[in-house]
Amino acid sequence: MSSSARNEWKRCKRKVMNELLQDDDDTTLQTLSKRPAVASQLHFSSAADVRLSESDDHLLEFSSTTDSASSVCAAPSLASTLQSKCDNNERFDERFDFDSLADTFDFDHNDVDNPFPNEDLNNLRSLFEDDPKDTEDTALRSDLVVWALEHKIGRNALTDLLHILRAHNHPNLPLCSKTLLKTPRSTVKMFKTLGDGLFWYYGILVNLVPRLTEGFLEKLNGTSIAIDIFIDGVSPYKSVKKVLWPICASLAGSKDIFIIAMWCGRTKEPSDLSLFLEDFLSEAKELMLGFTHLGRNLKLVLRNIIADAPARTWLKNVNQHGSYYACERCTAVGQWIANRMTYHPHEETLPRTDESLRKQTDRRYHKGPTPLTELENFSLISQIPLEPMHLLNLGIMRRILTELLGTKRNNCRFKFSDLLKSVVDNMSEYIARFYPSDFARRPRKWSDYALFKATELRRILLYDGLLILKARGVSKKVYHNYLLLCCAIRILSDPLLVRDFADDAAVLLKKFVSDSVLVYGQKFNVYNVHHLVHLSEECKRHGDLELFSAYKYENHLGVLKRLLHAPGRTLSQIVCRLLEVVSNRPPNAEEVQHEVIVSRPYELPASLNHLGKGFNSLSIVKSKITLLCNSFFLSCEKEVVQISNIIKTDESFLLVGKKFKHQIDYFTRPLPSSCLDIYEVRKLGEREFFTVNQVLKKCVVVPIPTENHFPSSVSDGPCLAMSMLHGGD
Repeated sequence: MSSSARNEWKRCKRKVMNELLQDDDDTTLQTLSKRPAVASQLHFSSAADVRLSESDDHLLEFSSTTDSASSVCAAPSLASTLQSKCDNNERFDERFDFDSLADTFDFDHNDVDNPFPNEDLNNLRSLFEDDPKDTEDTALRSDLVVWALEHKIGRNALTDLLHILRAHNHPNLPLCSKTLLKTPRSTVKMFKTLGDGLFWYYGILVNLVPRLTEGFLEKLNGTSIAIDIFIDGVSPYKSVKKVLWPICASLAGSKDIFIIAMWCGRTKEPSDLSLFLEDFLSEAKELMLGFTHLGRNLKLVLRNIIADAPARTWLKNVNQHGSYYACERCTAVGQWIANRMTYHPHEETLPRTDESLRKQTDRRYHKGPTPLTELENFSLISQIPLEPMHLLNLGIMRRILTELLGTKRNNCRFKFSDLLKSVVDNMSEYIARFYPSDFARRPRKWSDYALFKATELRRILLYDGLLILKARGVSKKVYHNYLLLCCAIRILSDPLLVRDFADDAAVLLKKFVSDSVLVYGQKFNVYNVHHLVHLSEECKRHGDLELFSAYKYENHLGVLKRLLHAPGRTLSQIVCRLLEVVSNRPPNAEEVQHEVIVSRPYELPASLNHLGKGFNSLSIVKSKITLLCNSFFLSCEKEVVQISNIIKTDESFLLVGKKFKHQIDYFTRPLPSSCLDIYEVRKLGEREFFTVNQVLKKCVVVPIPTENHFPSSVSDGPCLAMSMLHGGD
């Protein structure tokens, strides 16, 4: 190609490129301007003014064997064709046909010295297209975020991993974990000083919006959004004097906990309750009047404020639990006996009311006004319930174990001897092997009672004690007194029984309180024991005990503590970790609950192989049935069944199992145990088939040991079958 023809070709090409780039939209131009490779080659002066200059000739240098005339004639035709495609708003790579352009001029790279010998017009096309590597890195980035948050990966470790990935052909990943997780640059402006600590308020509505999805609102009856509030203090460190006071919340019936506000300081609690609750009460009152979300008019309802006894007295600004006038439900007066405040078990007193708390009519009980009175249609009595986790398990059940197993200073006449303690420890370790996986903490030696968590104490109250406290050597008075408490709490913990038998539970609890004085002495009837007589009234208002217990909130406090890595900047650490989760929360995330899930397939016996596929595990809502110690359930006909096979057919699920032939009451007083789904069973029958719909509850089935015999399986003798009250303990 002659030099004149080549120059003419260059001028035509520049004209075509300018026309195309001038017509392109701002989005494409901004994308191009951000690509270093494009900017270095095309010399963009700005995203709004992109032109090819004379200095860009090296991008258009090609050799051709055609003469100048043909080149001059071809260029206008090509330009007009490309211009017509631009008018039709086609994609850039469709408008600019690089292949036809090369064919028209019939160029050859080898004929001309090219400063970029490895690039041609096809390389230009790649500059305007999405790089597949970008898409790959975007997916990898999302996976890394989920992985880092779920497994609590340290920020330094995550940064090191990002550097490694960048060095192995992932150039679009960030180099810092803060960029990846969208960590706030600074938290200073988020906090305000409150007393000797810092206070952070996040908000109610900002937490509700991502949870009030279209799916949630479709299932909502009415316009009320009910939430429960939890307020409590926690020490995040063992050796540093710092205290956290979070305001947590959850939608009614949900296990998803969110943080509304948090205070961190060195004192036992914030010095000014009004300032601590000011922002929360202000927003709550506004939302209780109504708000609009996704086109629906909604209003907030504060169902309950859940807190332990010290927190409740602080929030209501009344006497602490060690005072003479401390009962939250009646006007009973305490008696100072054996260095503790006790209550007479048969004293008849007047109940406290919401009106008396708002007007502070009992000056001996009230210490001053409380900001909670600003909430209209909110009862300071019924909507701040007695919290069962601290009252029953950490309070009463631990006190019973202390009386029976405690130190020499305890003068309980029924205290266990060293030999009996050894027997009880052996029995507890023996029954542990038969407990299903629903129990997060299985039975262990009772001699370690001082280390027991609330879930372990609840398990002893509802399950273990039925067998262990019946052991030879334990006083019958201790066992019968325990049965009063166990039966009452089983009624109040069962969503079905509590509806019809709450009054019967109240009778049992009053009997327990009066009899416990005879068993353990007057010093036993302290604040927690006295409040048992009011517990059934709480269940009449709110339902079973699980609905207003603090278990899920206390678990979340443990999650907050695990977010910390060092004592410094405690509140900043927690806030950054929480906001990282919020920033990376998937849109419209909802709690997914599958009705039936099977897992761990295995080969069925030949006699059952024709029915379908075999599985070792089947999950029904909150419970899991497996072919090991999880294999017992109570049928709708109130029969205890052991599962031997789980079969998935084309249409449904089949459970192959055996019922126990003999099923009787395990105890008859204070009421027949069958009323509480507790049985003594023995001898398995013939194989039968059951459907998933026949499963009423899971059961804990434990062989009943004797003094000299510990059966190894449920087929060796009589067993104790206890229906499970919770999806997981």
